Amino acid sequence: MPCEDAVDMSVEDVAAGTTPTVSRAGPCPCGSGARYQECCLARHEAEGSLWRKLVHLGRESSKQIELFLDDKDKSVIAGAVELFLGAVAPDPERASADSRAGLRAQTTFQLFLPWLHYDFRAPGDGGSFAQRFLDSARPCDADLRAYIGAAMTSPLTWYEVIEVERGRGVHNV
Repeated sequence: MPCEDAVDMSVEDVAAGTTPTVSRAGPCPCGSGARYQECCLARHEAEGSLWRKLVHLGRESSKQIELFLDDKDKSVIAGAVELFLGAVAPDPERASADSRAGLRAQTTFQLFLPWLHYDFRAPGDGGSFAQRFLDSARPCDADLRAYIGAAMTSPLTWYEVIEVERGRGVHNV
């Protein structure tokens, strides 16, 4: 039986942030009947290693682009903030009824930095901060250069989950 990682998790487990633990010598969660260490462990460890590397590259790219910005760029950022907040500002009626305003502000900030680095075009310049970083003579390794290049070509999208119904899926805006 092929391993498909079919692990049954309840909505409560996901909401609580708990995930099932699997013993190396225990049965594999894919249901193959084989021991975990003989079935899916190596693949799961490789996937985890790749995920950690991507998280590191994401943080490093933001750090390097921020260090690259000069004083002129920092004065342009104020205009970028106004432009971005105008595009993602919540409906005032909904915002007043929303008790999660702090979470909304945090989410907005988490969206702002990738938009600023990869999508925002400074007036008169035409290129993103990330593109200017790549075009500069600043040293950076090939993985970081590839990550930034991929981030520049990936559209920035987001969804707001408004309801989850067991058995029916996620409804979003």
